[in-house]
Amino acid sequence: MVQIDIDYAVVTVGSSTPMQGSTIIVDDLNEEITWNGQWAERRGIAYVTGLDDGRPFGNGTKESSNIGDSMEFTFAGTSIALYGVFSWKASGFITAKFTITDFPSNFTSYSEEKSFFSPSNAPDLLNSTNFLFFDHDSLTATNHTLTVMITGVSGNQSLILDYLTYQPSFGSLSAKPDFRSSSSSGLGAGSGSVPPNVGNDSSSAGEHSSHAGAIAGGVVGGVAAVALIVAFLFWRYRRSTPKQIKQVEFGDNLIGDDIDNEPSRYFDSVIHHSPDGATILPPLLPTTTRHDSSRSFKRSDSPYTSATGSTSLPYGASFSKLATPNDMLLDQRNAELKALNGQITEMQERMVAHSSDPVISSPTQTALTDQIKLLQERIEALMRENETLGGYDNSGPPTVYMYEAFGESTVVPGSSVGERSPVT
Repeated sequence: MVQIDIDYAVVTVGSSTPMQGSTIIVDDLNEEITWNGQWAERRGIAYVTGLDDGRPFGNGTKESSNIGDSMEFTFAGTSIALYGVFSWKASGFITAKFTITDFPSNFTSYSEEKSFFSPSNAPDLLNSTNFLFFDHDSLTATNHTLTVMITGVSGNQSLILDYLTYQPSFGSLSAKPDFRSSSSSGLGAGSGSVPPNVGNDSSSAGEHSSHAGAIAGGVVGGVAAVALIVAFLFWRYRRSTPKQIKQVEFGDNLIGDDIDNEPSRYFDSVIHHSPDGATILPPLLPTTTRHDSSRSFKRSDSPYTSATGSTSLPYGASFSKLATPNDMLLDQRNAELKALNGQITEMQERMVAHSSDPVISSPTQTALTDQIKLLQERIEALMRENETLGGYDNSGPPTVYMYEAFGESTVVPGSSVGERSPVT
């Protein structure tokens, strides 16, 4: 006897077909989806699963393993789900951030970051088609935008997306909102929606033609008037504010009122990952960004890019005297120490946030632990260099942080280097 297994069925509806209780499927080729980055399009291929070869919906997928690549889809519905293909034999893991915002207010109603990897007890399959990467329901019956961004990659894993499904909040296809004005490429085939305010009124077209000349003349005249006003204001400004620049040269640096082109004394430190998952701490390179005289730090949402910060120029806010080479080098070292401490603090928060989730805990915790160890080694090296140069800045030795992930000891906030305390 022949056995037939049915996965799902797709029905094409008309413009007036009732949609209540239905689920709409949107293929990755639909032009209402916006793809940003270097997504590779795979067409006409079958994914070997180990049971039966499975073809993706629409006979194709979009695939990427580049951090920062993203996709967006705007819809009118109360739930959304994203499906694709997952490779159980690929090494490493891939992390993506899923965000739902209200459209067009851009208010974030939901955000989640998930990592996908093949565990030790993975099923005996090569690939899984119709793999659920994300779903969310209980949305308000209004317009929303789903954004998916790749935030971390390790090994040779990639994000392979096939299709979306959502439950509509409109009653029929003819009532579906037209989101083509917010998309760079327009609405996909098969959507059946009609843009508003489109008609064949010949009298309206004739009226628009008769006024074309008047509109064009008004636009040209307005542009010319604005250009004259801007030129006059620029001339007045140049006459009333002559340049007064005083500069004192010290090596390759300029000290004075005009410091727009001065290289920053702050060094950015960013942690990267090699394709095989190893952590790489690159050489420190000076930025070319001008910093003000206040100390501030900013943090990155990416789990694999460390936080960076900015610091005051080593000469103080007055720029009244030259600093010695040792003073400048000490300021650079202390600024970097504070930035590294900020990075470790951020990684602590990520490890605590992920520690309760067994799906993403193990690989993420291991990667963050390795990063923290590298940062700790860099901090100790900088402090040894500071001792040879004469000590720390006026704020005293920087606080060093360490986090215990897998049986490591820790340096608690507020302690000095070498004062290790057990984690309770």
